[in-house]
Amino acid sequence: MMTAIEKQEKSMRRTYHALAHRLGMTEDERHQMLIDNYGVESSADLDAHQLTDLIYTLDRLVNPSNADVWRKRLIAAVCEYLRLMKRDESVYTARRIACRAAGADNFNSIPNDRLKSLYNAFKKRCNDIKAVAVLTADNSLINLTQPQSGLPS
Repeated sequence: MMTAIEKQEKSMRRTYHALAHRLGMTEDERHQMLIDNYGVESSADLDAHQLTDLIYTLDRLVNPSNADVWRKRLIAAVCEYLRLMKRDESVYTARRIACRAAGADNFNSIPNDRLKSLYNAFKKRCNDIKAVAVLTADNSLINLTQPQSGLPS
């Protein structure tokens, strides 16, 4: 009987082979890639971490446009944030900020899930800044020191 980890690794090996097939890799190319990158003869010799790394790499080759779209969206969101904060909004600065936020050394190594979450975080921050600007420009903030009419004191 297989353990849960063995089942997961088997599923990951299937995913690896499916991605390699979608890339049109021959058996010799797969074999050479495993030897060059991991020092093993077969995907059965890879552990879960190595399989995860391999699947991630192949998935980025199969679906490069998805990652590029999210990278561009993140740069745009960070630039919008910088513009609202009245700071220099260069692409270089936006990439540096995104790397710091993701805890990554290289902007292109940020995974898709992290790109999406950072994009959403920066967009939310921008929306909050805009909402506060509208409130303060309309002078509609409630004065908490004096009770409002109609409210019990």
